[in-house]
Amino acid sequence: MLVLDAGHTATQFFRKLERYDVDNDPVDAGAAGAAVRAADVVLIEALACDSHRIVAPIGSSTIAAAAHAWGTPVWLVAGVGRRLPSGFIDHMVQRYEADHRSRWRAPR
Repeated sequence: MLVLDAGHTATQFFRKLERYDVDNDPVDAGAAGAAVRAADVVLIEALACDSHRIVAPIGSSTIAAAAHAWGTPVWLVAGVGRRLPSGFIDHMVQRYEADHRSRWRAPR
């Protein structure tokens, strides 16, 4: 299993794979495109989701887009308790946008 570890956020996942004796190789973000091309399937973790949207770790949309471009299937993985009512997702998105709005504004 190839595991993209953007910003060292996959530490828990690596531990879980080791606990179950799953062979894995960390992939640096700079090599993600090549890893996606070589993969049989790309798994994207849902931190939270509803029936139409997901909240996923940073870089997930880029990896999903690269996988789509290479024709590699993309699967969403949502653990128990991650599918939430739409109002919860609305609130999460609003909080994120409020916290990051000034970062994405074009300079005047």
